[in-house]
Amino acid sequence: MSNNCSNNVSPNITTFFAHISTAEAVAVCFEGLTTLLLIFIFLNDCFHFKRESSTSSRLQSILIIQLSYVAYSTSSFLAIISPRSSTLAELAFIVYFSFTLKELMSLMLHYLGGADYAVGHLGGLQARISVTPFACMCSYCCPKVYFNKKFVMFIKIGVYQSAILHPIFDFISAFLWTNGLYLDSDLSLTSPSLYFVIVEKVSILIAMYAITSLYWTARKELDPHHINGKFLTVQALMVISGFQEFAFNILTKFGLIQCKGILNAADRAAATGRRI
Repeated sequence: MSNNCSNNVSPNITTFFAHISTAEAVAVCFEGLTTLLLIFIFLNDCFHFKRESSTSSRLQSILIIQLSYVAYSTSSFLAIISPRSSTLAELAFIVYFSFTLKELMSLMLHYLGGADYAVGHLGGLQARISVTPFACMCSYCCPKVYFNKKFVMFIKIGVYQSAILHPIFDFISAFLWTNGLYLDSDLSLTSPSLYFVIVEKVSILIAMYAITSLYWTARKELDPHHINGKFLTVQALMVISGFQEFAFNILTKFGLIQCKGILNAADRAAATGRRI
């Protein structure tokens, strides 16, 4: 196969391995070993949490959250070695990560004694709504909101909307992509990619805001359960999976990332984002 810098065709896995350079092969091997290392660490965590956890529902939530980095690393690795399958790999991860968001919220409420108990126990506590990514410019300008049933419902809606919308939009994206009507890097006004990206990113920001608001509101009560690491892990993964590739696609649109070898500019941007 000749150099494809003049077209947008992504190489399949056979073509990719037939044309990669020695440096790229070393990088792919390193990425594969990193993925295996994350899998090993997760298996070790499984044995640890199984001994420490007292309830099956709590153990399930913890393991799903812990597995999120393994899922992202695996899907990214598969997308790197098979650029043509990147949209399907992204769809698989987004579906999984949607459940991760729900489990993180459920775990927080579980540590608070459940939604009803938390409302009764923390009723009257002023909720923290001046948090990222939709923080008020000045905290004193924000309206006073208290931890009550409406606040808990807002948190649930904020998380569930992302858990529902993301898989739906990514499934539609994959369907259009198989018919040649969708391209991640095409952010023109006439492309459905631009509008899908806008809806998905806004959905991510709302979910981040809801979980962050719950975390900071009840942080004092959550601290004894050592949930800080899990919260930061999911937040970091939301930013990485949700905005990193989008940023590289913008660089591609302005010609800052160009084609090289058998990879077109869009594939190089996607691979660079996943490697970072």
